[in-house]
Amino acid sequence: MQPSPDRALVIVGHGSHLNSDSAAPIMQHTAALRTRADVRALFSWVQPAFWKEEPALGDVLSMLDCREVVVVPLFISEGYFTEQVIPRELGLSGPAPYHELVDGKWVHYCEPVGTHPHMTDVVIRRARTIIGGEPVSPDETAIVIVGHGTLRNENSALATVNQVAALRARGLYSEVEAVFLDQPPFVDQVTEVVRAGEIVVVPYFIADGYHTQEDIPEDLGIAAGRGVYQNPTVVAGRRIWYSGAVGTAPEVTDLILERAREALTEPPPTALPLPPACAAQQAFVAWVETAIRERGVAEFGQIAIRRSPPGFELTHHEDAPDANLATHTGLTYAEELARLTDAGEYRPLKSAPTLRHGWRLCPLDGPGLCRAVNGFYPASIVFWHQVREGTLAIVPWHETAARQTGMFRAARQLTAQQAQDVAWACCDRSVCLKRLLWDLDAQTPLELDRGQGALVCREACSLFVSMARTVVTSERPAPTTVELSPADLESLRALFGAALVGVALDREGEVDAPLNRRRLRYLLRKIERADRG
Repeated sequence: MQPSPDRALVIVGHGSHLNSDSAAPIMQHTAALRTRADVRALFSWVQPAFWKEEPALGDVLSMLDCREVVVVPLFISEGYFTEQVIPRELGLSGPAPYHELVDGKWVHYCEPVGTHPHMTDVVIRRARTIIGGEPVSPDETAIVIVGHGTLRNENSALATVNQVAALRARGLYSEVEAVFLDQPPFVDQVTEVVRAGEIVVVPYFIADGYHTQEDIPEDLGIAAGRGVYQNPTVVAGRRIWYSGAVGTAPEVTDLILERAREALTEPPPTALPLPPACAAQQAFVAWVETAIRERGVAEFGQIAIRRSPPGFELTHHEDAPDANLATHTGLTYAEELARLTDAGEYRPLKSAPTLRHGWRLCPLDGPGLCRAVNGFYPASIVFWHQVREGTLAIVPWHETAARQTGMFRAARQLTAQQAQDVAWACCDRSVCLKRLLWDLDAQTPLELDRGQGALVCREACSLFVSMARTVVTSERPAPTTVELSPADLESLRALFGAALVGVALDREGEVDAPLNRRRLRYLLRKIERADRG
């Protein structure tokens, strides 16, 4: 048997705190690549990573047990995220294509998939597939590419504009034009920008989410309800055919691999040390074996680990081991199980105490056990081990805040008291199981119960940053001051308390919504502090 390559492939997406569909293409292509023999010949593992969910960009290199890592951004265009955010969070010094030694790993950073020349073929296949067997002549058909666009950054529209030029050069359709969500010409002008009677509209987006399922169909005039439309739909005497986002096409899997192969022309400059994740995984398996030998089970977060000859099995720690559980065998299932609660609600924070019940994952050997645990709790094993060894790099809030740019730059303005209140709202064990290790700065510790357990938090997460931004941008001085009596405070406490334990709450990641659990905890904290003062 050939030895496994000492190299990992990381596919980077934007992610979302609100919608699991945002990550669906990343997970789809990751799962497809993991099954391919040509991929396994090059990479020992394919790992997803995100900006707005877990595994987080800032943690992904730490959790990998390979000396060499190829990072492919599954983004449509070059721009703010591919040129600034991703390199910054990975610790890289330059934009793609780039090769650099980062924390003992040789990292190849690739250009985004959306700028690959063969994306034109993906668009053409999308157009042909959506029309199907209908007798539609290309000479009487226009293709309209929908981009996001923004007047704030010309690069946002560049990939869409380039795609239009490439399609025109093929000469397959009578007209090829672009429309945009946030800059002219707009989506609702589609029947003005082309003359053809048959119009095929292809969203140049990675994921099928709110924009592609609701905004664009409504602007086109083809929506028959929320997320509902019919192909074709007659609008202003023309037939409009609407496809899904290009990033979900199966052919994109091949383009991800091509981008990765392009990077492998630059070998590591020198012999590299064994990554810390290797020693961490060996120590973790030894700890699990000891716990099972002494107590019959090892618990890690909400996971119970038991023997399942010839290896291990994982279940929810509240499920009886002999219960009638759905048995899964693939490592990808750990990531899938971690995404939703029992009620089917999205879990952007994997350490939330909401892991779903009713499953069994087995049998797992030692490496498979570590992969699965990292699927449930990304980077948890290496950070657990580094805490035991006293080597974990802990990042105070002031450093995390200083890194924020774009719309999250506002988080830098969070006051010390606001930060304490946001931590109380976001980091309590009722919303996150991690043991809090970071402080505001070297002189200002966090004033809250830091929790216990094996899962550790070394830096404020992206949900904390989003909450910080919400607090800074929403807390403006009121035009008048309203004095609250003790009875008023008691009523408000009762309201918040009822909402905190109720079921009619806003989504976990929707921190600017009035009935978000973290938002309510923050407001309750303010009221209690005012009452004491």
